Amino acid sequence: MHSVRLVNRAKIILALDKSTERKKETHHTIATRLNVSYQTIHDTKKAYLNTKNTTEFLQRKKRTTPPVAPKITGETEAHIIALAASKAPEGYAKWTLRLLADKSVKLGYADSLSHMSVKRVLKKTQLKPHLKTTWCIPPKHNAAFVAAMEDVLTVYARPYDAKRPVVCMDEKPYQLLEDAYIPLAIRQGCAEKVDYKYIRHGTCSIFLFNEPLGSWRHTDAMPRRTKVD
Repeated sequence: MHSVRLVNRAKIILALDKSTERKKETHHTIATRLNVSYQTIHDTKKAYLNTKNTTEFLQRKKRTTPPVAPKITGETEAHIIALAASKAPEGYAKWTLRLLADKSVKLGYADSLSHMSVKRVLKKTQLKPHLKTTWCIPPKHNAAFVAAMEDVLTVYARPYDAKRPVVCMDEKPYQLLEDAYIPLAIRQGCAEKVDYKYIRHGTCSIFLFNEPLGSWRHTDAMPRRTKVD
């Protein structure tokens, strides 16, 4: 087994080799075929020409300094996760990233800790202390709510009847946006450049009608959302 970096370097050098009789490729073509950037092709070629030993060029460079120990160990991550799952401090409705970082340092979990480090820890475990998962539970002793909900569920459970179709409808407001600048064509091997400036042309309402059991759907866009619409 070899690293991806070594394999990619070997493929790039073989593709750039002009001593073979195969069809010559441009740097952009090679970048597209190997799924790497144009800059990677250029840097690999430059490094190869400046290296006397091909084997040394392909292999990973030997480390001259000892590896730096990670600031956040598995034990530290466990403490941060347990802290995020606990009740927020008095005076706060919820934990924030900065609160978790400051509290972790105060409790001695780490000598220093930034809120971005805490964010990476929580992202790995998909924890979001600022959000709460809730369910739509009917109010206590609200029989009317439960009865109405059961009526709706009963309609969805009906068998297919062409004379009495079950049609679902939903509506969503949508912004009409236009690019402020004309997008530039993308060159092969280069990342797409996105401009976030836009021109706003008002809003519209998108209506969707769907008959799940009848395999029928209709979509319509309206300039407004009134009772008649």
